[in-house]
Amino acid sequence: MSLETLGLTSGIETKISLESGIETKLSLESNIIGGLRCAIFNGTNAYVNIADDDLLTFSDGSNDDSFTISLWIYADSFISQPILYKGALPGKDSEWAIYTDGSSVLFFQLTDTSQMPTKQIMIGRQVWNSGNGISGNVGSWINLICRYTGNGSISGVAIFINGSLVDDGDSSTNEIDYTAMQNTANDLRVGFDDNNIIYADVKIFDIRIYDKELSQSEINDVVAGNPLSTNLVANYKLQNDVRDYASNGLNGSNNNVTFPVTTVLALESSLL
Repeated sequence: MSLETLGLTSGIETKISLESGIETKLSLESNIIGGLRCAIFNGTNAYVNIADDDLLTFSDGSNDDSFTISLWIYADSFISQPILYKGALPGKDSEWAIYTDGSSVLFFQLTDTSQMPTKQIMIGRQVWNSGNGISGNVGSWINLICRYTGNGSISGVAIFINGSLVDDGDSSTNEIDYTAMQNTANDLRVGFDDNNIIYADVKIFDIRIYDKELSQSEINDVVAGNPLSTNLVANYKLQNDVRDYASNGLNGSNNNVTFPVTTVLALESSLL
């Protein structure tokens, strides 16, 4: 009998009464959050590619629209982790990006490429590698939410960790010249910076892309495990595949991402 047949999931203790008169208790620990699998990005060659689509561009080139990104992430280090890139290089030919740099500083940045290559224009916020910074959550599952009101200003950009607003400072270049993100032909990539050829070494679960600014109450619901099901542009559960579980069919392409279950069975037996 397989473990799947037994229906074992993370954190569930299962008792099986055998005909031999022995009571067996199995404790299962696995590479799972919330009883569901997560995606493993190996830091070497694994990433998810999502083909360019206008639904992933939150602007008409003159005015931005609001949007929110939510995901669960685990890492043993947050040094140089490309998390989500709509475009290859933040600040130059991207639309929006979420990543950490070599000092574990977390960035959420939006780029106006209308004056490239003459002028680099970018607005964003950052979380420093101190205090409530993301590096303080190494070795733990966290919920990361990046939100933008669509107001064309740094004031509309915000970063939340586990439901709390944590952004520490501005991250901008020529902010005064920012008008809006442009509709580029760049794909959305999860776990890969294809300009610097950096792969993320993380685990990720349940990426949600909303075409609205989530309220604090809605953010709290996400952290509590009751995420908003409306206004979803895309939803990548990353349990066993890279499908889009929203209604728009923006399915990803899997490049070496795995969904293994690392199982440790603690066996206790006693005669009935």
